[in-house]
Amino acid sequence: MIRAYHRLISVKKSKIQGESFNCGFENLSIEKIAYKVKKIVELETNQVVKIKRIKSNDIRSYHVNSDKIKTRLGFKSKYKIEDGVKSLIAHFKNNIVYYKKNKNKTFFYNVKHLKKVGF
Repeated sequence: MIRAYHRLISVKKSKIQGESFNCGFENLSIEKIAYKVKKIVELETNQVVKIKRIKSNDIRSYHVNSDKIKTRLGFKSKYKIEDGVKSLIAHFKNNIVYYKKNKNKTFFYNVKHLKKVGF
């Protein structure tokens, strides 16, 4: 998203004024995204992930097309859903290790930290 924002603020105002742009280059249903996430999390963590279906009255259906930002501004995503999921997994793993080493630090506890900094 940062790359998309950077592109938008880097072009002439007349190219984007009054316009809207989709930046979703993988037009997938929530269910397909859930199964992609499940597969990657299971491979990366050796944990079993269950997908829970919840009935909803939401009838919206999204069909996103990002051709406009690609043709008008030359923007195309470098990353796929898989890249984002892998990045989040790595981040969580690193933070768990960091937390275990520093769990007595006050910045992991809102009230303790606010008291420490004088609130």
